[in-house]
Parts: sequence; structure tokens; C-alpha cells
Amino acid sequence: MGNLEKYNKIKATLEKLEKDLFSNVTPIGEVMTDEGLKILPVPYGKRESLFDDSLDWKTFEPGGVWGEPDKHYCFKVTVNIPDSFEGKEVLFFMSTGAEDIWNTNNPQMLVYINGVRRCGMDMNHNSLTIYDKEDWKNKKDRTVEIRIYAYSNLDKNENYLSLTLATRNEEVQKLYFDMKVPFEAMQAMLGIPSSKRESVLDTTAGAFEEQNKNVAVTEETFTGLSTKLSTTGENSVEIILDQLFNASNLLGVDYVENEDTAINNCGKLTESSDYLRANLYGIVDNSVTVKSVGHTHIDVAWKWQIRQTREKVIRSYSTVMELMKKYPEYKFMASTPQMFEFVKEEEPELFEEIKEKIKEGRFEPEGAMWLEADCNLTSGESLVRQILYGKEYFKNEFGVDSKILWLPDVFGYSGALPQILKKSGVKAFMTTKLAWNDTNRMPNDLFIWEGIDGSSIPTYIITACDYDKAVEANETGKILNYTYNGRQNASQVMGTWEAFREKDITDTVLEVYGYGDGGGGPTWEMLEMDRRLHMGIPGIPKTEQGLVAEFFEDLLDRIKDNSDVPTWKDELYLEYHRGTYTSIGKNKKNNRRSEYLLSEAELLSVYAYLKGQDYPADQIKDLWKKVMLNQFHDILPGSSIEEVYIDSDKDYAEIKSSAEKIVADAVEKSGLKDNKKWISSSEKDSSEDKKLSLTETGDETVVENQYYIISFDKNGEIYSLFDKEIGKELRHSGKEPLNRLIAFEDKPKEYDCWNIDDNFEDVSWCITSLDSITAKKESGKVVISISRTFRNSKINQDIVVYANSRRIDFVTKADWHEHQTLLKAAFPVDVQTDKITCEIQYGNIERNLKKETSWDKAKFECCAHKWIDMSTKADAGYGVAILNDSKYGYDSKENLMRLTLIKSGIFPNPNADQGQHEFTYSLFPHLGDYRKGRVVEEARALNEESHYSQAKELVEAVRDSIFELKDTEGVYVEAVKLAENKDGIVVRLYEGHGKSTEVTAAILKDFDVVPKDIYECDLLENRIGTGVQYDATSKEMKFGLEKLEIKTIKILL
Repeated sequence: MGNLEKYNKIKATLEKLEKDLFSNVTPIGEVMTDEGLKILPVPYGKRESLFDDSLDWKTFEPGGVWGEPDKHYCFKVTVNIPDSFEGKEVLFFMSTGAEDIWNTNNPQMLVYINGVRRCGMDMNHNSLTIYDKEDWKNKKDRTVEIRIYAYSNLDKNENYLSLTLATRNEEVQKLYFDMKVPFEAMQAMLGIPSSKRESVLDTTAGAFEEQNKNVAVTEETFTGLSTKLSTTGENSVEIILDQLFNASNLLGVDYVENEDTAINNCGKLTESSDYLRANLYGIVDNSVTVKSVGHTHIDVAWKWQIRQTREKVIRSYSTVMELMKKYPEYKFMASTPQMFEFVKEEEPELFEEIKEKIKEGRFEPEGAMWLEADCNLTSGESLVRQILYGKEYFKNEFGVDSKILWLPDVFGYSGALPQILKKSGVKAFMTTKLAWNDTNRMPNDLFIWEGIDGSSIPTYIITACDYDKAVEANETGKILNYTYNGRQNASQVMGTWEAFREKDITDTVLEVYGYGDGGGGPTWEMLEMDRRLHMGIPGIPKTEQGLVAEFFEDLLDRIKDNSDVPTWKDELYLEYHRGTYTSIGKNKKNNRRSEYLLSEAELLSVYAYLKGQDYPADQIKDLWKKVMLNQFHDILPGSSIEEVYIDSDKDYAEIKSSAEKIVADAVEKSGLKDNKKWISSSEKDSSEDKKLSLTETGDETVVENQYYIISFDKNGEIYSLFDKEIGKELRHSGKEPLNRLIAFEDKPKEYDCWNIDDNFEDVSWCITSLDSITAKKESGKVVISISRTFRNSKINQDIVVYANSRRIDFVTKADWHEHQTLLKAAFPVDVQTDKITCEIQYGNIERNLKKETSWDKAKFECCAHKWIDMSTKADAGYGVAILNDSKYGYDSKENLMRLTLIKSGIFPNPNADQGQHEFTYSLFPHLGDYRKGRVVEEARALNEESHYSQAKELVEAVRDSIFELKDTEGVYVEAVKLAENKDGIVVRLYEGHGKSTEVTAAILKDFDVVPKDIYECDLLENRIGTGVQYDATSKEMKFGLEKLEIKTIKILL
């Protein structure tokens, strides 16, 4: 018999087995009580209504339509299980009409049986056992009450609800999966595309049929295998084909043609399964292991609000608990303490169930951070708090020391992270998102990532993907997308190993499986397939259920002292989602303001504490948690629906109000309000007016201070900026004026609010039209006020030139009503350099201006924090920086810097960036490089002026009274706070010039307080090393800092 004939016989057998998986399929209307199926619409927060008397609920016709966007419904039906089901496991099936397995808006349910919460149900989890075989033996009441708390997020009446009961044929199921898993493996080896759908529970259409439609298999598919596969692979196909064919034959010639179910054929079904387990499973010892961990990625917000996430996590984790009852080998991992906190608040009983499973070693809390936060936009201190409070939660609630940073879906990773992780007790970092690059495939999947300061962290990219895609990518060098939503089928298990490129270093790889983004997690089908994959099939890596922490512990042991592990010395820039540096500008401003306000609140509260007042530790921590919540990687980047930002606005308003009250209370109670010296220091010197002139002649306006002669043309643009101290024109000749506002058509091919495509410059408009311009000399400054109109939008700018400062501010208010339009401010500068220096968390990074490699070309839009700078390399050189108080995106070329101001995408938020924008950016020419020019200091000053609630000078004086840096350049204090255990003061600072230095600091100089001890601690505030050198007489301490080092000092009181 030919191979094709064998193949078709196996396929036909599988199709028949699938049809026979369930018997006694009965519509709910045939078994429900006279009360019928009832429905009750309910608002958020009324889940308890599910258990009310249903007498007054409306009757719902089974199979009818229901639903509206973001709405809840209670369903209730009582069924009588028929006598004909006797002895069988009885399942409840649900179908809502959703078909796309990745549709995160598909209806989602929380199901209660006889008043007991059981599991979540959705299109991928659409069955539940309601009466078990043991229940028949125990003569349990066969009247079963089913209550469903249903969530809809589709348009009105776009869901239907079809409910059925059926019984499971266990022997059929056993043989079905025994054959299905190796058959799919063989298909993958033959190059037949893997299934897009794994559920076998849709009783109206078979998954097997769906998998194989439009797949042409001929005799030629089996010929020439030696050119497609290794000898092992060729032999594997032959072994699988022959043994599956033999198993099919054991069922008998008439099995496939027989329309009757297989209930009366149990003996042959068992014989076929036993045959496969003796002659196919476990016959080859495969040394490769795919460590497999159940998981569900739940976005804290995205196409739904946070309030819905509170429900998603209950549904998903309830499903985990349900599956663990039936599959004792099943292990599940969940990141994000914030999610666990939601469960604790909303469903305490489930929280306790999870804690028990954690004790059993089956449910794993891991991930390090409070949630999976954006790592481009968050400040360094925010990243520290994400890990500090994340690890603290895992330790306090579960007794787990989290050691793995788990960020599968974050849009790029700052070069400051390796040091932060190393100083937080994190041992390794995992992601998959870098496989989403649009230009270059990362060269390695396992590597040592070296950060800006030289710290390093082992980094692992999960390589889950379909086998055929992995083979193609490895052969052609194409981009290969990995997933954190694995399906635990043969193709993906094979693909996970095939794609992994460090096979010479380890023979064990990691896969996480389960539906995600909107939650859901693994299905029983995945667990059935995993059981077969674990038994071992020729040509396929063997799976092993395990924990993430165990995998990394083994991996770190394998790579220890292994010089073959590659190193990546750069930021981990994602070549995708570049628009997230700018999208939803108000959120980014609110985040930065909140970070500054909490820093101010902590500092002034420490001052008040030293003056004998209580420190509001719990209140400040709660505010940090609210800030961290809104730093989630689909909230802060601007890629969520509009309603998420309405919620976020409320959170930020509360943060601002509460933080400002904490500051005001500290000022009042500590006597700072009456400190005339500190308050008067913020007043301006009126003599500065003499250094400033304003001349208006015809169409030209000229402003001169001690540093510049600045000429504005009739359109209010800077066509000349002459630096008197340098003796040079700073605008690049032949280019557009400085501060040219340019709008670009921004219509990315996909992910509108996420992406900026590399052709964004193809269509652009220079915004030069002028509604009005006025020039006014005020105390210590000249203000050029300009108003412009662009289409439906208004842009007003006050260009502020100070008498005694090199900084030129552009105070901007825009009423923006454009869509898919990118707004940038261009600064063509005459600075000869091939690098641009950009601030990131706790330091800075250099990026190339010349786009000579594909890696540099892909960085056509980048992220920076408070400043970017171009400086000449000469010792006596000069430079130009652009500062900002709330912007992150920019692009640059030789002699050109452009700050990205507004994005205005249309999906998933059609009103993204519409309305009012207020922000300030600054032009800051300077002598020397960014170090000599004091760019960092000026950028910090701009932000402190913008975001502190008190005068910048007052805050600085308070900081110096507690911790004052003495004659130290390039060292910056980021946090002054009460220690988490309340036994002292913690000061965090960093070296920002990229060179080692010795630091002298005066501490507590205005307080009659003698420290018990002073020492360095890690970012978790654990003591490390010996004490710091301290002179009690001078109240000065000394210590060293390496280049770009973060150091945390604890002053024990």
C-alpha cells in the first residue's frame, strides 16, 4: 500500500474519531425545566445579582441573540440529566458564534454549577463537566442548576447563545489524541501547514476538517524526503505513518464507514491505543526537552478597561483551578502582582485556592515587576519601584523570591535595565517581543545582555512558533515571529526547538502555552496533547511540565562560565511600535508629572519626619501603585481604547491632588512655610533686564541676550541663532529655520496608534502660516507669542528668551483636531558629529546619526527622556541639546534633530490625541559636550519647574539639607525617601557622565540627628558591603561611583 493511501486511511480514521468524541448531543431546550432559560442585564459590580431569584428575569430563547458593548448579563437555566446518559461524564457546551480564536472581544463567561464557581468559558474554553461518572455511582441529584455571569464586548445582538449537553466517550478521546498528536507532527515534518485551530469541541464542525481543508497531499509529498529531512526526520515520518496506519487497521475495516458511534467498539479502541503506546510512543529517546508551562497573558488594559481585567483574571484563574483537578501534572505560571491583588479584592476564595496550589508547587507566581510595565517611558525610579513592590508582594503573600523579569510583550527594553535587575536580585530576563522586529531578526535567542554601565543579565527569548515557519526562517534568514500564546501542539513544540539557535549551549528550551492577551489560558485539549508529547514521539522534542524558575535555574547553571554564550552590548530596541513613544501625549505628561510629584512628596515628607512629624508611608505607596498601574505596556504607550484614558485621567488627577496635599502638609507641619531664606531664593533678579534687548524692524524681530543674537522672520521662525560666546551661527545653512513645525502623514500599515512606518516622510506639510505674532519684554525675559492654524487645529507658542540663560523655551499649547498626522519640531543645527547622545533612565546612550547598517536604519524613530544632544568631539567644541518636559519620541540625522510632539492615530482609539495639549520643549546650545554644557542639569531644572508643586529652589534646598553633594560633577540624586522598613532614610543617586568619580556629601546638616550607621544597599534596600566612610564632625560622607552606576545609600536612624 502506498504512503498516500496510508495517510488518507489515517486521516479518515481521525475524522471518524472526532465525530465520535461526544454522544447524546442534546440541545438545552430538550432537558431544561419548565422555567426555561432566563436572562437579566446587570451593570458592572453587580455579579451577586446572578444568585437572585430569577422569577422576574426575562425568558431567553436558546440560540437567540444578545449582547451590547461592555455589558453584563446573567443567565440561569436548570437541567434534568436524562436516564440515557447513565454512567457517562456529562458535559455542558456553550457556543456564542465567535470563530476567530484570537478575538479578544469574544463573549466571556464565569460559570457556576449548583451555586459553586467553576471556571471561565469562552470560544476557546467551551465545555464544562457538570455531572461525573462518580456522581452516577453516588446517585447524586441529576437536577443541575447552571448560572452564567456573561460579558459581551461586541455590537448589540452580535452574540448568540447555543447551549447543549453531551456525554464524553473516553476511549474515543484517548485514541483520538493518541493518533492526532503524532499525525500533526508528521504533517509538520512533511511541510503541511499546522492547524490554526485546536478546539475539538464545536459539535457543528470538526477541528480536524478545519485543519486539513485546502491542504493538497499527494504521493509526491512523501517522495524525496531525504532532501527535506534529516535521516532521523525521514525515519520518523516512516515510523509514524506505519504505526498510525497499523492502529487504524486494528479498528476494523468497517469502522470509518459505520455511521454509528464507537460506543460499542471500546475493545478495539483500547487495543489501538495500547498498540500505539507500545509501538510508537517512547520508542525513541529524544535528548531535547521542551519545558512547558501553562500561562495566560492578560493585558491590564487594552481593548477593555481595567474594571474588565478584574473579571478576566477571575475567569482565567478559575479555569486553571478547574483543569488542575483533572490534570495533576498541570503547572501554571502567572506574572503581575497587580493581577493577584485584583483576585484578592474581588474573589478572596479563589485567592486562597491559588495560595494552596502555590504551596503544592503547581501554580507559580513569577515575574519580578508589579506589572508588565513599559520600559521605554517609565523613569528609572519607577522601574525600581515596579520591581521593589513586585518582589515584595510575591514574598509577603506567597513566600516566593521572584528572580525572573517576565516581559513577553513590552515594546523595547532600556539599556539601564541590566543594572537595575542585577541590583534587585533578578537573575534573568525573558521576552518574546523582540521577535516582532520589522527589519532585523535578533541574532540570538539566548545571550548575555550588557547594559550602559557594563552590568549584564542572562536574557532568553521564548521561541514558540509553528515548525514550518521556523524551517523557512532558518533557511532564508527571514524575520520569525515568536509567540507567548503557545498552543502546545506538535508543530509548535517542534518549532520552539527548530527556531532556537543556541542548540550547542543547551538542549532544553522553554515554551509557555495558553490563550492570552485577553486571558483564558490553556485548554483541556492542550493538556491532552501535552500528555502525548511528554510520552515521546519519534522526531519530536519531549515535553515536560515544569516551572519557569526551575527552567532558568537549570539554564543559568548550564551557561555559567560558558564562554560560548553570545553577548549583546546595546539597548534592546524594538523595531516596531515606534509611535508608542508619543501616542496619547497627555498620559505621558501625567506620568512624568506624577513621577516628579511623588519624588517631591517623599523628599518633603522625609524633611517633616526629621522634624518630628509622621511619614505618610502607606499613602505614598498607594500612590506609587496607582502610577505603576498606569505604566502598563498598553496604557502608558498610548495603545488602548479611549475609555482606558478616561479612567487614567481620573487616576492621575487623584495622584496629583493627593501628592500635592502630602507636600503641602509637609511644608506646613515642618515649618518650611515660614522659611523666608528658602522662599526668597526663588525670586528673580530684575537687573537681568539690562542684558536683554528686543528690536522689531519691518518683518524681522531680533532678540539679544548675553549669549545670543536671535533673529525671527515674518513667520515667527528662527532663521538665525548666532552664539556670541562661540562666535558661530548655530542654524545649519540652507536648511529650514529652527523650530520649524512639520506635519507628516502618518498611516502605518497596521497597529495605527502603535506604529510609525519608515515612509512617514513621504508626505508632509510645513506649518508656517501665521495668525498672529507679538513680542514683549518682561522681567528677565523676552516672550515671542505666535499663533498658527493648521487645517482644523490651532498651535500657540510662547518662545521665551531669558536674559541670563542659554535655554530658549517653547511653551506650547495646541488644540489638535487632526487624525493620522504626526507633528514634529525640527532643529537643523550646524554641529559636526556622527553621534547623538540621548538620556535614558539613570544615564544616557549614544546612537548613530549615519544610517549605514540595517540596525541603524531601523532606528528612524527613537525614545529619549528629558534631553537629546549633538556635540562636536573637539575638546573646545560645542553642542546643541533639545530638552523637554513630557516628550519621548524623536528622529535624527546628521545636522538635524526633530522632536515628535503629537501622534493622533485612530485605532484602537479613534480620538487619540484630540483636543488640548500643553508642553514645553527647549533649545539649549552650550559649550563643550553635554557634560561641560550642563545639559543634564538644565533638563532637570526644566522638569522641576514644570512638575513640582513647590518652587524648585525650595525643593533643592530641602534636598541639600538632608543630602548635599559637595563639589561633585555628574552625580544626580533621584530619590530621598523613608526606608521601606521605616528604620532610616534611603537616598538613591547615579553617575550620569559615564566616568568613575569620588563623591563627598553632607548629610543631615540642618538636623540634630546622629546616624546609627550609613551603608550601601541594593535596590531592595538590603545591606550590601561594608559601611560608608563618615565624619561625624563635618557630617560628611565619602564613597565612589563607577560610570553610570546607580547607588543606594541608607542612613540608619
